[in-house]
Amino acid sequence: MAGAGLGLGLSGFVAARNWRYRRAAARGYDLADPPAPGTDEFNRLVEAITGAPARENNRVRTMRNGDETFPAMLEAIGSAERTVDFATYIYWTSTTADDFAEALMERARAGVEVNFLMDGWGSATIDRDLIRRVETTGVKVAFFRPPPLSSASRWNNRMHRRVLVVDGKVGFAGGVGIAEQWTGNAEDPDHWRETHVKVEGPAARDLLGAFLENWTEATGVVLTGRHLPELAGFEGGARVQVTRSSSSDASTATEQLFYAAILGARHRLTITTAYFAPRRAFVDALCASAERGVDVQILVNGGPIDKHVVREAGQRSYGRLLEGGVRIFEYQKAMLHAK
Repeated sequence: MAGAGLGLGLSGFVAARNWRYRRAAARGYDLADPPAPGTDEFNRLVEAITGAPARENNRVRTMRNGDETFPAMLEAIGSAERTVDFATYIYWTSTTADDFAEALMERARAGVEVNFLMDGWGSATIDRDLIRRVETTGVKVAFFRPPPLSSASRWNNRMHRRVLVVDGKVGFAGGVGIAEQWTGNAEDPDHWRETHVKVEGPAARDLLGAFLENWTEATGVVLTGRHLPELAGFEGGARVQVTRSSSSDASTATEQLFYAAILGARHRLTITTAYFAPRRAFVDALCASAERGVDVQILVNGGPIDKHVVREAGQRSYGRLLEGGVRIFEYQKAMLHAK
């Protein structure tokens, strides 16, 4: 009887979500006079929609694939003098996981405060002996929303972030997971294509804010003091706005930001995404941009994708997009995980 009840409950949950998705699929956002991305007006719109302040004078480095990203992250951890705050959706048993564990443990032994947060679902298979060994050195370890969960919706609302902040002033964010798939240089389907960024300057605090949001939910602890140093800018540096998503079912500010960028595009609109299964309103927005003369190009996964059902779902929108003037490219060399 318990099994039957669980099955009925899960079926009802899935049916409810499917009904809600179908109801929302055709609903987008209207912008009466969308500003052009890159203008001061657009930056003010982003700040108003997302609450993300425009931080001036940051140093930003874009990194491609594990060959560039992992050494930079490990070097930053090794340079930590006060704090390391590290959150990741994926931390899978691997030599890469061992490398990061050793780096975190070494800093903890040196007296650095190290906080390490993993998603309770994305990192569920990690070797627990490794985690116990990490904890014995003083690293504080937590899992975000580990199973079992009382609410079925929380199973799907995960911490998908990958954020590393060192001494409160050097931040990393992007798509890399701590696993062998992200090593190498996207040379074949077993080594994924990824993009990550390193941020130094005032915007590092906003990356720390993303970490704190999930760390506080998982542990009940609000980090202060040395995690929040004064941050000097770099003369002539870049303007950065850090927009955070949400672990909820609701429409997010990020979605509104995407619509604003698409509808405000004047000349070119280039999208790279690992998983492309747009709802109707999003397809309509892309086509509307192409039809007014914007060069719309979308780069998605080809054959080496890890979730084929997503590719097949996305391909169902190709006809409408191509008819509307959108150009679509499928990346064939490796699994494309970049967004």
